[in-house]
Amino acid sequence: MNIELKINNSVLFFTEKEWDIIRHRLEVPDAIVEAMTDCPADEPVEFTREEIYAAVDEMMALETRLHDRENLSDCFKAVLVDCCDGSTYLSVARSAVDCGDMTRSKLAGLTRVANSLEAKVEQLTGCRVRIPRS
Repeated sequence: MNIELKINNSVLFFTEKEWDIIRHRLEVPDAIVEAMTDCPADEPVEFTREEIYAAVDEMMALETRLHDRENLSDCFKAVLVDCCDGSTYLSVARSAVDCGDMTRSKLAGLTRVANSLEAKVEQLTGCRVRIPRS
């Protein structure tokens, strides 16, 4: 299964494994809200909690919907960036390797998936993203 995002006249596909990384973070919406609203007192919060929760809900329903780049809200893009930057997916996988529950080659494959996802999210949002590796 691929997840589609239409960008101008082309379609951007997230693979199922790429979407697993995104969904892993989306399943903890309170962590996304906390990360996106934790600002120093003298700095305004860019998005309201309600906007962030709505973007998370929209993204969770994405598997059946098609979006084009011009219609993605800034909040939607920010949540997508947070799904990468705030991800614990590879950290959990590394722990599984350390416990003997996952092979190193599987972790290497997931790292390649993360590299691909980073490139796609950067293309879509224009923001530099980095999925933590440990």
